[in-house]
Amino acid sequence: MAEKLKARRAERRPSEIIAAALALFAEKGFAATRIEEIAAKAGLSKAAVYLYFPSKAEVFKATVRETIGLTVTHLEGLAADFDGSSDELLARVVAEICRVVGSTPSGAIPKIVLSEAGNFPDIARFYTTEVVARGMKLIAGILKRGQARGEFAADLGELTPFMVIAPVLTLSMWNHGLGRAVGEPLAWQDFAAEMTRVLLGGLRERGQ
Repeated sequence: MAEKLKARRAERRPSEIIAAALALFAEKGFAATRIEEIAAKAGLSKAAVYLYFPSKAEVFKATVRETIGLTVTHLEGLAADFDGSSDELLARVVAEICRVVGSTPSGAIPKIVLSEAGNFPDIARFYTTEVVARGMKLIAGILKRGQARGEFAADLGELTPFMVIAPVLTLSMWNHGLGRAVGEPLAWQDFAAEMTRVLLGGLRERGQ
């Protein structure tokens, strides 16, 4: 029994480390967070953390995979199986992204990457591949779906997916930065509703 409990504890350690790291990254950023702090918050020794992750950068990458990365995976599945209109699909995707970015600790990750990319290009490249490229592909697919069904304008440009994603970065920067500092976070539900209203107004086929 003792061996089984020990094995279960060992299996849980990576997720415990990631949870501790996420809280600290969200609070302090990547550069200011130390492995010793992650270990202490997870109730482990520094050496124990290194048994699972060879560096702080790898802890951060695992945190991205297990938070925002899983959100992207979920939304990719939603888009693949969705039967409703492209308006409805985009609204669902926007709402979920805004919920994660605006109301969970993982929403600080885009802000962290944007603010520290210059000093940590490896993390920036990883985030671009793991999250940004997949997110852009997801949005581009929804736009093409809407165009094929006559729901969105046929003359949307290649940069349109950036226009869809850009407001989300504002939400991350505000709720996990300036807005938090001044005690005025934005309600993600209101932000998502207004974002969707504005986006659909620009995306719909002319005359609709």
